Order: sequence, then C-alpha cells, then structure tokens
Amino acid sequence: MSSSSIALLGLTVLLLGQTTACTSISSNQSQATDSELMQVSSVELVQKGIAKSQQGNYKAASVEFTKALKLNPNDADAYFNRGFAYSQIGEIEKAIADFTKALTLNPDYIGAYVNRANIYLQLGEFEKAIADSHKALQIDPNEPFAHNTLGLAYLNTGDSKNADFELSQVIASNPEYAEAYFNRGLARLDIGNREGAILDFNQAVQLFERDGNTEASQTAKEQVLLLEKKATTPQ
Repeated sequence: MSSSSIALLGLTVLLLGQTTACTSISSNQSQATDSELMQVSSVELVQKGIAKSQQGNYKAASVEFTKALKLNPNDADAYFNRGFAYSQIGEIEKAIADFTKALTLNPDYIGAYVNRANIYLQLGEFEKAIADSHKALQIDPNEPFAHNTLGLAYLNTGDSKNADFELSQVIASNPEYAEAYFNRGLARLDIGNREGAILDFNQAVQLFERDGNTEASQTAKEQVLLLEKKATTPQ
C-alpha cells in the first residue's frame, strides 16, 4: 500500500470497528451448570447484558456478563459478549482474553474469531488478524466481516492482490458496503488497476453520501481527484 494511503486506511479500520460486533445469544451455546435454575439465571443475565450493549451502555453490560459468569463459568456467550463490551470501552486486553476463553469453550464460535481478528487488525498485529480470519472462514466461507478484515490485513502487509480478492468477496455478499469499495480501491491502486480504483472510489462516494458520512465521502472524492490529476499531468 502506498504511503499516501496509510492514514485513509486507518479511517476505514475504525469504521469497520463500529460494525463488526455480533451481540447475539444462541440457545445451544449456554450449558447448564449445577441446576436448571442456575442455567436460566445465567441466560437471563446474558440477555440483560445484550440489551444494555444494544443501548450503547457497554460498561453496565460487562457487569451483567460478569454476574452471569459467576453463575456459569462455562458460558461461552457470556465471555463473547463481555469481550465485545470490553472492546467498545477500550479494555482491549480483557476483550482478547474473553474472546479467547469463548473459543476455548466453543472452538467453532465464529463471532469470537471475527471480533478478535478485528482487534488484532486495529492493533497492527496483522498476522494474527489473518490467522483468525482464516479460522473464521473455515467455519463459514461466506462470512463477510472475516473477508473484510482479511482484506484489510493483506492490504496493510502489502499483499494487495489478495486484498483485492477478499474485498471483492465482501462486495459480492454486500454490494452496499461503502468501506469495502474504498478499501478495494486502495488495493487496486496498488496493483496498477487505476480505472478499477476510480470506479471503486466513485462508488464509495455515492454510498457514503447516501449514508450521510460526509467525511468519508470527501476522503474518497480526494482519491478520485488525485488519480484524475495524475492522469492529465505530463510524465
């Protein structure tokens, strides 16, 4: 990735961070502990925590998940959702620890891989982000957030060809995802596909404007203007 695009990529990573969470609970993941009553109480606390997360009250949500874990220390959902809550209030190490514990309890917990990969991406630990994304895709080859994180990690490590491929998978499953177009534009710019990059940046402009994201739209417009200017400047 060219040095002039690094800051722009950082912007889109933050945008991605706002959309990656999966604060849901599945009925088959919380296991009974000492009694059926204990299981019900644990599940109810997790559900209360999820409700608080959905309201944006992540600190209070983490308290509910901690209560649930005192009743049921083997509740993968409680660890996962507390990890997400921690990630939203900046408790990054705690978030990683909780996602890791959720995966210890349930090795197929795709949401834990996806969210941990996204944290690694934002920390600049790209190889770990790539590894977690691959594990998520082994469970579900069509998981769009895993493809997106993998594409961004590849872009940061200079593997723009694979970044182009992964981000194309995201767009195929979600053609309204503005960030994916912007990031694929960066990848295509790096591999010399100028026309493809312009098309992607212009599409990102339209989608960002539709969503009211004027700052990101302006960033994409600047990329287009820069490319058009280079095309008319004598070499």
